Amino acid sequence: MDNVDNETDSSAEGWESNLWDDWHAPSQDFETNFDDYDTSNVEDFSVSTTVELFAIGTVIKVDLDPLLIDGFNINIHTSEEHAQGSLVGDLISEYVPIDEIYFDQLPNQPGNYRFIVNGYFSPTIAELPKLLPGDYWLSFTPVNNFSINDQTWMRYSNPNLAQSDAFGVSPGNGYGLGEVYSLNGPMPYVLTGDFNNDLEVGVDDLLELIASWGSCAGCEPDLNGDGEVGVDDLLELIANWGSCL
Repeated sequence: MDNVDNETDSSAEGWESNLWDDWHAPSQDFETNFDDYDTSNVEDFSVSTTVELFAIGTVIKVDLDPLLIDGFNINIHTSEEHAQGSLVGDLISEYVPIDEIYFDQLPNQPGNYRFIVNGYFSPTIAELPKLLPGDYWLSFTPVNNFSINDQTWMRYSNPNLAQSDAFGVSPGNGYGLGEVYSLNGPMPYVLTGDFNNDLEVGVDDLLELIASWGSCAGCEPDLNGDGEVGVDDLLELIANWGSCL
């Protein structure tokens, strides 16, 4: 899975540094009147052991107000054929409301936001089924009312960091790009942190981080080394929830 989280810097600046110029593509579940424009951007990923999906992150360019986005659709497909033929995942298809999603604006790119949903903030994600070893196709799409909040766009991550094999799916072909089309670049998704040496990011790590919250220079839960255990450290931890093998 493509990664916009800089391995040495999990802050918003770290994410920003791994984006590809100002490249972006349509990504939006519109209201009924504009259903023909519904578009999801799909990336493939593989898992080698049974894992619990705990966090998904991406970067979205928002024309107006991120607070007016209703939420995000998460869809996971078990084949490329199914992912290209439907916006609805055959394995997982869930809607996550915006109040279960953490987001903040990138510091040097106004109107661009990182959105992260995880099992700590979202009961929806916490209840997702485990993934068995195999290949999967993922989309993570804003649900956004065009007549109220205009459009949303997914940013590209740097093509030097991942294969440029993502594709867009738009069954109504509203943009005239085709029902399925190559994005000619990677879409941004995230993985990141373990500090209790059990080769798994889990509850024990989370409890240790919470117990260290605040000023904590040099302690292990200070994952980004800024002398404070806070939101950026929490995001790094939960984005890598599960096996680190």
